[in-house]
Amino acid sequence: MKKIITSILAVSFGITAFAQQIPNSGFETWSDPKNPDNWATWESSIGSTLGLASKDTASKVEGLASVKIKTDSIQAGPTKRLIPGFVLFGTTVYAPPAPLQLLEKPFAGRPDSLFFSYRYTASGLDSALLEISASGPSGNLLGAGTSLPSTSGGWITVTIDLAPYYLASGSADSLSLLFSSSNGSGVAGSLLNVDAIRFGYKTSSVGISDLAAKINLSVYPNPASHQLTVTSEQTESDIYFEMTDVNGRIVLAKNIKNGNHTFNVSQLENGNYFYRISADGIVVKSNNLSIVK
Repeated sequence: MKKIITSILAVSFGITAFAQQIPNSGFETWSDPKNPDNWATWESSIGSTLGLASKDTASKVEGLASVKIKTDSIQAGPTKRLIPGFVLFGTTVYAPPAPLQLLEKPFAGRPDSLFFSYRYTASGLDSALLEISASGPSGNLLGAGTSLPSTSGGWITVTIDLAPYYLASGSADSLSLLFSSSNGSGVAGSLLNVDAIRFGYKTSSVGISDLAAKINLSVYPNPASHQLTVTSEQTESDIYFEMTDVNGRIVLAKNIKNGNHTFNVSQLENGNYFYRISADGIVVKSNNLSIVK
């Protein structure tokens, strides 16, 4: 069941039962320079370049780019309006004077958690916004939303447990996911970067052990001083390695394939860190890691 929402800050979503990930979740592909592939923006909704959403190759967590969205005053007829930028995994319909409509996209998967990385420079007391919900043949299944505070200029990683927000059991058939540069009308100049979005899917401890054994992951040495090596097998799995400091700030993030992967950690300060490795959205290995030089 698809649900139409007529507010830019209220969105409906849907999910089903296996480990599907959002296409272009790292904002690498921009066939149209106004908006990333598979995502909707104000620019794609009205077919004009507003500068509220753009490709950022200078600040990113992984790959070549992140998406940067901002809150700004935009000329709307004879006057200017303050408008938060957004990216939406979903579709939009805009036919003035009716408000912008945000719709779900077909999506096969019912995720238990959401991982993403963001960097937010707020103007004044502004905060960014994430919202997610789900519906299916039996009705609404999921509703969740949260403000995203300033990160003081640095990237942080966020994990959201979606399980408590499911309103009902049953299958879902569509999904949309919204990131907005402001929660409400906002303050001009607020900037939000988003990157490395992934869903997590729970499985039995036996299933996790079997998957981990199949991939055969190793992370060494621990403690590390100048180099850290991650080894893996099984190229058909989407394997993602992420390392954060004690404050949740991302210090290393990388998609990895089979073989040895050596990372330079000499620039990191001595101290305790945490790493997490996921395969096809399932966390298969995590642990503390020390840097000692």
